[in-house]
Amino acid sequence: MVVTVSVFLIPLIVAAIAIRYEHNPTVMRMSGFADAMLASRWLPAVCGLISVLLMAWVWSGSHFIPNIADESAYVLQAEIFAKGKWSLAARPLPEFFEQMHVFVTPFLASKYFPGQSLLLVPGVLVGIRPLVPLLLIFGSGLLIVALCRRLTNGWVALLVWAFWTTSRANLRFLPSYFSETTTVFLWLLGWWALYDWYLKPRRRTLILLSLCIAWALITRPLTGLVFAVPAITVAVWSARRHGLLAEIRYALLVGAVVISIVPIWSKFTTGQWSQTPQSLYTTTYMPWDAMGFGLDSTPPLRALPANQAPEIEGFMALHRSHTVGSLPHDVVVRLIGLHGDVFTTWRGGLVGYFVLGLLSLSPVVAIGGITALLLFVAYLSYAHPGFWTIYYLEALPVVAMITVLGFALAMTWLRRNLEQNGKSPESAPARNGEREGAGSLVGIVLAVALLAGSLPVVRSERAIRERSASLRLGLWDIMTRLPTPHNLLFVHDERRAPRSMVTNDADPEHARTLLVHDLGSEDVRLQELEPDRTAYVIDVNAGTLIQLAPVQPRATH
Repeated sequence: MVVTVSVFLIPLIVAAIAIRYEHNPTVMRMSGFADAMLASRWLPAVCGLISVLLMAWVWSGSHFIPNIADESAYVLQAEIFAKGKWSLAARPLPEFFEQMHVFVTPFLASKYFPGQSLLLVPGVLVGIRPLVPLLLIFGSGLLIVALCRRLTNGWVALLVWAFWTTSRANLRFLPSYFSETTTVFLWLLGWWALYDWYLKPRRRTLILLSLCIAWALITRPLTGLVFAVPAITVAVWSARRHGLLAEIRYALLVGAVVISIVPIWSKFTTGQWSQTPQSLYTTTYMPWDAMGFGLDSTPPLRALPANQAPEIEGFMALHRSHTVGSLPHDVVVRLIGLHGDVFTTWRGGLVGYFVLGLLSLSPVVAIGGITALLLFVAYLSYAHPGFWTIYYLEALPVVAMITVLGFALAMTWLRRNLEQNGKSPESAPARNGEREGAGSLVGIVLAVALLAGSLPVVRSERAIRERSASLRLGLWDIMTRLPTPHNLLFVHDERRAPRSMVTNDADPEHARTLLVHDLGSEDVRLQELEPDRTAYVIDVNAGTLIQLAPVQPRATH
């Protein structure tokens, strides 16, 4: 409690000191330098660069590998797209190749909507898989500063960026191959375009907004829909106000072209225009994994590997307990999870500024607030653990801005009281506590404090990455040191962990080592199909590696 109150008061103390000595010659010179820095055209890019360097360092703890099943699925599909194909041929004896969120029969492809994997293709082609996610993180950091500075001023923008960059949720989930890396950027770019259209309607900005909405829809449909509803409402209202409703047709055309990727992707993957791979995967493997309440007891058409059963059972239990009656409890649990990942440890004292910020929302910022709230409400229809705050990353820039606006409101109140009590000289009209002078210095000092104070969380998140990726990195290290040129590595893995070690290769014929599940006495069947590969069994739990005796190839008739 003492820490919470202290964290709330310290920014106000810093602001009071800056306001009190605002007209000191030395302070005025420092303020002039601060004002120039915050007005610099390079500030957004510098902040974006700091964001990407910070998150790249966190990500490097796991050597940029796709460590979660979802990430592996996105990367595999990107590799398939990079070959100029929508899917690949089914795996022979698919039970050995089963991978969560991936079809191994009747074709090889990821279940996920194509927006994320399509964007990952350039990184795959140049051999730098994290390239695009890192560029998107850079763009998100840049846009936060540029957009907030456009809506308010430089010091507010800097503080919003510092708060956003150092949030645990971002540090944990954003440096990854998850599709939220893309939708966070698309929401920010879409908001920039929407505000530009609102101020000065131009066809190009409306088309840009349409592109952002459409690509979000083909990346994360629910998240894209949540963004689309308020954005389209405001865009149409603004177009009508300016007599430009005819311009909407161009935006609709561009958006339709992007969205048409989905039926094409479906047709050339599942064979049906209306059957998306995601819906087919749900029916085949996880009938219960859908929006709604309660557990769908429909049996799957195909079972996942036994070592993934603990994770599946955990998710099924979540869906079973996720009912309409449990919504109040779910709301509390998820808000607690968000509080822990956004207002981490000592930052809990900043919640007071978030509450104040809610009292001072302008109509423009309120649009962002409404969209963020809709995102939270939309995902109440889906069962997930309270700590899985990744679904709300798109809302974090809004949370950061509301928090900083709350502090700006408190600072304005503080200035007025100091001036009324004669403890601060009357300010010039331009120095109103919200734009230049004291605000600039306070913003820079507090932004630096936020970055420095969050370093323990940054180091902690990197350490978590190192620990979680250690087994997979160890397995890949063993693969590189196998003495034989073409290998078949059967993985025996009984860990109760949500990370299967088996992942598929988009070019299996030329892969040096194929990773497959160890199915005991059944392994010989795959050996017969791959007689040119030397077979090994690795026991992840025991840490042993055994070379298997060669077998004769299966006779063909």
